[in-house]
Amino acid sequence: MSLDTLAPIAEIESMLASPPATSTAATVHKNVDYIVVQAGGKGTRLEHLTTNKPKALVPVENLPMLFHLFRKFPDKRFVVIADYHREVLREYLAAFADVEYQVVDAAGSGTCGGVDQALALLPEGEPVLPVVADMRGVTFLDSSGINVLIRVHQQLSEAGFRLRIAAPTDTVRRVLSLVGIDTLVPCHSTLDDALNA
Repeated sequence: MSLDTLAPIAEIESMLASPPATSTAATVHKNVDYIVVQAGGKGTRLEHLTTNKPKALVPVENLPMLFHLFRKFPDKRFVVIADYHREVLREYLAAFADVEYQVVDAAGSGTCGGVDQALALLPEGEPVLPVVADMRGVTFLDSSGINVLIRVHQQLSEAGFRLRIAAPTDTVRRVLSLVGIDTLVPCHSTLDDALNA
């Protein structure tokens, strides 16, 4: 998720594009064994497609979004965070996933739900890829979410990488500024800006 080892994938399409050969991600992902995927999103803007499944199982070019990630990184181990329609996700993965994976049920709700449990499954010192936290549509950020962002930032920093925040709403940006997260973690106006930073 991986958050590519922690790429909370609010939008999996950002992971689907192959990184340029000279990018850090292209060089580093060979050394990364685990990918954490937040796959329990409700997909409220996709309501007609997600009434019976989580957003990660919505098909793109006749393949669930999550499975595009599996195809891109078939040799990685996935920690999949489940929330909305978690039973459907578990059954679908059991029937069709041909990668090594574990499913973690999100303990909390929202964008950061389940991240702590997923991180606990990663071996100590496991290298990680750069992570973009896509905050589009997040209208509320409480102390739990702030703590997760701080822990993710610390873990990535220890591994030599940086967390980037993409497209926070004005309200979330004010909270990030108020608690000083914006001095630790770069905030970008758009997902593209964060991905290209």
